[in-house]
Amino acid sequence: MTAVPPHPEKPLVRLMEERDGEETARLYQELAAASPETHDPAVAEDEGWFFNDRASVDDDWAGFVVDLGDGRLAAMAIGRDTGEHGVVEAMVTGAEWRGQGWGRRVLRALLGWLYDRGVDSVLVEAEAGSEPFYAALGFAPCPGFEPGQEMQLDLNALPCDRH
Repeated sequence: MTAVPPHPEKPLVRLMEERDGEETARLYQELAAASPETHDPAVAEDEGWFFNDRASVDDDWAGFVVDLGDGRLAAMAIGRDTGEHGVVEAMVTGAEWRGQGWGRRVLRALLGWLYDRGVDSVLVEAEAGSEPFYAALGFAPCPGFEPGQEMQLDLNALPCDRH
């Protein structure tokens, strides 16, 4: 059995900042290593930096992180408002932090940001095996769904505790 790192006393879910680039790149590399069929590990570090840059400087993008308070990030969710709908561009929880609710918390923060911008619908390309995670948050498969394809969330259909 793998030892689970202790929870920090007060983890912080916050907006991603430029200073998070190195950790964002690390988390994205971890995602690519686990899913090489959908993410190219050779460019994962660059993609992690790209997402951090977009979320840090572009008004239509946002990223949320779980900050452990010691320079490490446990999870991140990055998305954008296309003007027609929201898109979850990247969602990853570090392997040692999975199953502790960190991914759910950071994704809810992103969904709250999209809702506050007036977004009605959010799309995510669910990695094979991640469908139950997204379904538990209210995402439903798009018509013709196969694993690794899009799922959609109607933000207006969520209960009042959506954040």
